[in-house]
Amino acid sequence: MTKIILSDEDIQYIYNLLASSLSLKMIIRKTSPFHRINERDMKIFGENLLDLKKNLLHLSRSLNLSIDEVKSSLDLNTILKGVIILSSKSIEKNLLELGIDKQNIIRISSPLSLEDFLMVNPKLPKSQFDNFKAQIQKNWEKINEAIDENQEKEFYFVQINDDLANKLIRIKLVKYFENKNIILNILDESELI
Repeated sequence: MTKIILSDEDIQYIYNLLASSLSLKMIIRKTSPFHRINERDMKIFGENLLDLKKNLLHLSRSLNLSIDEVKSSLDLNTILKGVIILSSKSIEKNLLELGIDKQNIIRISSPLSLEDFLMVNPKLPKSQFDNFKAQIQKNWEKINEAIDENQEKEFYFVQINDDLANKLIRIKLVKYFENKNIILNILDESELI
């Protein structure tokens, strides 16, 4: 078993990671129980997230560990003011804990066409097709309502790697938004967790 000796620089990266994490924890505690974060704290929150990323990347490089890099252009403040479309209940919960307004989150509970439903699960009983069609219609109504009510906002879709239903939803939404001449920004789930 190989032992790795941490350099003084590695130790400093670890201290910086801990300091940024504690700062985030203090903001979460300060805003409890509703976690509504004001603009000043949101700026501090975003700065600490960027510091975490920077120090984690430096440490991982120093130790020759592989970590997926997130886009450095991610502007959490802008995203939190936009409309976020997602398919994951856990990511929705995380965003609500960050203080995003529930009105700015659209959770799509299922694929957006019967064909996509069948791609995800080919053994779906035909007796349930009417239920699936109703679910699909409800999802499209939520999307259209969000577009109508938030034309001045940015729209984001959270993609989840290795999730077929999420991928099919993304494909449908990208085409739909293109047809409406609206930009749908794609975020990776790792950028919001």
